[in-house]
Amino acid sequence: MAHLGEIAAVATAIIWAIAVILFRKSGQSISPLALNLFKNSLALPLLVPTVWLAGERFQPGWTAHDWLVVAASGVLGVAVGDTLFFACLNRIGAGLSAIVDCLYAPLVLVFSFVLLGEHLSRADLVGGVMIVSAVLLTSANPMKTGIPRATFWIGAALGALSMAAMALGAVLTKPILDHSGIVLFTSIRLAIGNAPLLLMLLAPRGRSEVATAFRPGPAWRFSMPGSFLGAYLGMILWLVGIRHTLVVLAALLNQLSVVVVIVLAWIFLKEPLTARKGIAVLLAAGGAGILVWV
Repeated sequence: MAHLGEIAAVATAIIWAIAVILFRKSGQSISPLALNLFKNSLALPLLVPTVWLAGERFQPGWTAHDWLVVAASGVLGVAVGDTLFFACLNRIGAGLSAIVDCLYAPLVLVFSFVLLGEHLSRADLVGGVMIVSAVLLTSANPMKTGIPRATFWIGAALGALSMAAMALGAVLTKPILDHSGIVLFTSIRLAIGNAPLLLMLLAPRGRSEVATAFRPGPAWRFSMPGSFLGAYLGMILWLVGIRHTLVVLAALLNQLSVVVVIVLAWIFLKEPLTARKGIAVLLAAGGAGILVWV
C-alpha cells in the first residue's frame, strides 16, 4: 500500500500546483476568506455522493478526543491554513509562495517527530536544511521581484504561518485517519473547517465579499476548477497519501508542487523565472529528493 500512498502524494502535488495558479487568478477579485469559503462550499456537496459511491458508512467509534483532534485539524488546516495561504498568494504571487511552501515538509518532520515519534535521520536533516535554504535564498533580496519589501515580508510571514497550520493539521489526522473511511473523513474535516468561515456573514463587509465570490462572473472560470481540484480531488488524494505511507514521506512528495507551480506561474502568469528563483527551486527539489530517496 506504500506505492499507492506515494502515487497519491505525487498526484496531489501536480493537482495542487494547477489549483494554486487558478486561485492566484481568482484572488485578483475575491478576498482570501471568501475564496476559502467558496472552495469548501463547492467541494462539500461533491463529497456527500462520493461517500456513498465509495461505499463508506459512518461507524460510531470515535472518542471525544478523536472528535477534538479532527476538529482541530480541520480548523487549522482548512479555515486558518488555506485562508492564510490565499492571503500570501495575493501578496507575493504563485512563484514566491511556492518557495515559502517549502517550509511545509520540514515542519511536518518536526511535528511528526514530536507527536508521532517518527525519527529524523541525517538525510532528513540535510534535506530539511536544503529546503529551508531555498526559502532564505529567495527572500534574500525581495526588491528584485518588484514587490515592495513590506508586502513581501508580510506575505512571506502569512505563508509561513499557513504552512505551520497545515503541517500540524496533517500530522494530527494520521492516527485517526488510519482507521477511518478516507472520503467520509475528508467530508467531516472539511465541514468542520468550513464552519468558522461562515462567521464572515455576520459583518456587512464579509457578506459583500461572500456575495462577490458566489455571484456568477468571470472569476468563476478560475475559482470553480480551482476549488474542484484543490478542495475536492486534491484533498482526497492528499489524505490517501497520508494514510498509505509515512506522513513525512507524503509531505515531502507533496513538495514537488513547488517546481510545478513556479514553471506554471512563469508560463501562465508571466511571473519572472530569475536565476535566484531557479537555484532555489533546484535546492528545494534536491532537498526533497534526498529526504525521499536517501
